[in-house]
Amino acid sequence: MKKLILLFLFCFSIVGCSQGGGNVDQGSKQLAEFYQGDFAKIDRIDIRNGATGETKSFTDRDKIQQWLDSIRVVEVQVDSNQEARTGYAYSAQFFEGEQQKIGFTTNQIGKVYFVPSEQLTDQLKSLFES
Repeated sequence: MKKLILLFLFCFSIVGCSQGGGNVDQGSKQLAEFYQGDFAKIDRIDIRNGATGETKSFTDRDKIQQWLDSIRVVEVQVDSNQEARTGYAYSAQFFEGEQQKIGFTTNQIGKVYFVPSEQLTDQLKSLFES
């Protein structure tokens, strides 16, 4: 009986561990890989400062496209720890008209968490402060 209980607990713990953070490709990815839409159609970007809560909207298409060209090649390292977390330095939402196409923070896109990137944070801060 004791062996049966130990076997049950062992199997239960294996199933629990395998259900962890889901299947997420490890390694680095460019930001452009997370968005399958057309960057040229983005006509508004909202950026929120995570420390103050202040949000700024940007609608100048030339400024938007120039900024998008600079960040689409930024590489982020997918975090091996995919457990939920809170807090961020900046968040961004891209819009086509009034429809939000993608949103991300300095450490998460969709359900994928990544190691905070100084380059991404600097790019978001630069646009936010412009």
